[in-house]
Amino acid sequence: MSADVTPVTTAAITYGDARAADQKAADQKAYDTLAAEYAAYKQSHPDTPVPPTPVPATLLGTSLNGPAFKSLGYTRTTLARVYLRQLPKGSTWTNIPGDGTATSDLKDAVVKATQVIWLSCKETDPTLVDAFLATMPGDLAQQVWWTHHHEPEDEAPGYAAATFVSEQKKMSPVARKYGCRFATILMRYTFGTGSGRNWQDWFPADLAPLVDIFGCDSYNTANKKGTYSTPSDQIKPIKAAADARGLPWAIGETGASIFGDPSVRAKWAADLAAEAKAQKGLAVAWWDQDSYAFDQPTANVWLGKP
Repeated sequence: MSADVTPVTTAAITYGDARAADQKAADQKAYDTLAAEYAAYKQSHPDTPVPPTPVPATLLGTSLNGPAFKSLGYTRTTLARVYLRQLPKGSTWTNIPGDGTATSDLKDAVVKATQVIWLSCKETDPTLVDAFLATMPGDLAQQVWWTHHHEPEDEAPGYAAATFVSEQKKMSPVARKYGCRFATILMRYTFGTGSGRNWQDWFPADLAPLVDIFGCDSYNTANKKGTYSTPSDQIKPIKAAADARGLPWAIGETGASIFGDPSVRAKWAADLAAEAKAQKGLAVAWWDQDSYAFDQPTANVWLGKP
């Protein structure tokens, strides 16, 4: 043994090596714990879109409260539109207190929709939305699309664009946390020169990363004139805006009144569906209510024969 290396020195070195090894193991364990916690956080708080289950393009769906299901014999639709309005404390997937219509419609959608359930809600408290979505069944056969506050422009100036954008940014992470695709819904009217609006106020570029689907409600723009629009003109500005934001597009509500021969409206519906497919829209939902309600010719075109 070297004169410089005594038994005491050797013991000290051995002890030091052991402590260093122990510290390294402890550091690695701490790192692994933090990494696991961060991975769990990222999974429950996604800041990027949740990879969706593929949906065949283009889905033609409908709302649930109209003649299609009440009198025309339909039992299924590829996409069901459901309106939840508010979500009082204690709301669950099977019971929204004080709103029997929304409760019933959501239960119907689970049975009747084969591909997508598209939900609209105006609840402004993210904690209530989170609590509601936490009760969503984990074995649903359908995708769920979530929209917060559809057609916000119609409530301006009392409801400002900046408020809408701020609420979208708060609600998107909540919806995505539960695997929902987050979809905005503006109004087709907003894109017309007579609206006096700029759609980009309602959908600035920095909102795009938080949105999965650029949605719009788009009724027959010639309805007040007693005739029918050209489908390509109906869709063109919606698709252009969606393209500008790098997003796929869909229509949350459409429809047209009947003017004279019902077959003319059915032809318009068929042309609109064909144009949506040509322009690669994800989905178009018919508003089966009011003067837009389905008759058999239009329902046959839109939903197929019952």
